[in-house]
Amino acid sequence: MKLNDRFPGRYLTKEDADTGLTACMDRVEEQQLKTPSGQTENRPVLLLRDQKPLVLNKSNFLTIADLYGADDESWSGHWICLFNDPSITFGGKRVGGVRIKPEKPAQEIAANRDSGGDADGPLPF
Repeated sequence: MKLNDRFPGRYLTKEDADTGLTACMDRVEEQQLKTPSGQTENRPVLLLRDQKPLVLNKSNFLTIADLYGADDESWSGHWICLFNDPSITFGGKRVGGVRIKPEKPAQEIAANRDSGGDADGPLPF
């Protein structure tokens, strides 16, 4: 059994998204988290339906904003694909981490078609 399975954390980790993960977003809320230096700071946390929450960084926030709009209050009910990106660096070391694919997953496209909407947004003409 893997370490992450024996000692599951409170938040989504790269190991949780190792094989890819599709999740439906619920909402973003500010939570007080400890930094590596031991101090606390407010950070945006993305609550997902039926998954652990994801602490958002600016890159992931911007990827979701490109998909669903800059206002995180409008993200509820939309789907995202998460994956483990081994090229992420932290403190000058390559450590890997969770990234969001810059494309809408099949669940989102199907939900839009079922509701009569257009999966890719308004037509350009």
